[in-house]
Amino acid sequence: HAGSYNDGCFCKMAEASISTIRLDHSPALTPNNLSAIVSANAIYFTYLHDNIACMTVCDTGLGDGATRNFTVASAGHGSPGTSVTQSKWLTYQGKLFLCVLSSVSVQFFSLSGQALLSHPLPAGVFARGVCVHGAQACVGLSTGVLLLFNINNESPLFNGEISGPGSPVTDVAASSKGLASAHEDGSVHIRDATLGNPWTVPPTGTPVASLLIIDDTLLVGLTSGAIEVYSLTSHAKIAAIDAHARPLTALTALDDKFVSVSEDSRVCVWALAAGRVRLHSSTIVTDSMLSGAVAVSGALVLCAYDVPRLTVVRSL
Repeated sequence: HAGSYNDGCFCKMAEASISTIRLDHSPALTPNNLSAIVSANAIYFTYLHDNIACMTVCDTGLGDGATRNFTVASAGHGSPGTSVTQSKWLTYQGKLFLCVLSSVSVQFFSLSGQALLSHPLPAGVFARGVCVHGAQACVGLSTGVLLLFNINNESPLFNGEISGPGSPVTDVAASSKGLASAHEDGSVHIRDATLGNPWTVPPTGTPVASLLIIDDTLLVGLTSGAIEVYSLTSHAKIAAIDAHARPLTALTALDDKFVSVSEDSRVCVWALAAGRVRLHSSTIVTDSMLSGAVAVSGALVLCAYDVPRLTVVRSL
């Protein structure tokens, strides 16, 4: 594969420092199933358990201090007839919002859990994938459409939609360079910073699980376990990596590198420079089908399916 990691420099197995944070619930096997923000030295994590959006708060950071666990009373809370698809923290100019997506609505909550907005969805439509682009939260739908919400005020407001290709959205990502939406047919649709000049990564038939944008680079994590790397400027594919043996579940930035995790229990740290991708290190989290990863407070924090704890990894 062009620019792949195994070009004569293989990784080292990381001698990682690992600790854990107890959870009251076990995370679901849902891609991108962990998000975190820091406020007043406390770390707020959110993840899904069945059809419940859960929060764990580490009041004194990632040390041995107190933690608080509670659930969010979102639409479809615990209901077998409703699918809660994602919970994610969003931030814009000091404002913090928890966004909970489901098969009935898009909801926004404050840091304290106060409901700020519940935007209903048409019957048979579900939301999946959310990110911040400028002063707007962008939410993907199963129709391929993106909904836009203005988050420049204390309470978010619906601000229209962007048409899509029809294939269900699986994830969205944004940066100052533009906005990208990934889809079940394997395609990725990219718009520039003005949401114009669209271009497309053609469908592959393999669903995209996770998207990440770093500077001029678009990283596409597939359910096959592969990662594809594209230039946002030239639109060219610059690398294709057979990263994992089982479905990839999350991509996240870590300092000047990026991390991929998978149902294969492996955490891979990748170096990205000059159009080349190199596997910097990897480690195994034993007996853990990893479903989420987030970098926070100088560490990498992971969640795994049916495991009632978060794993904190340092020194990768």
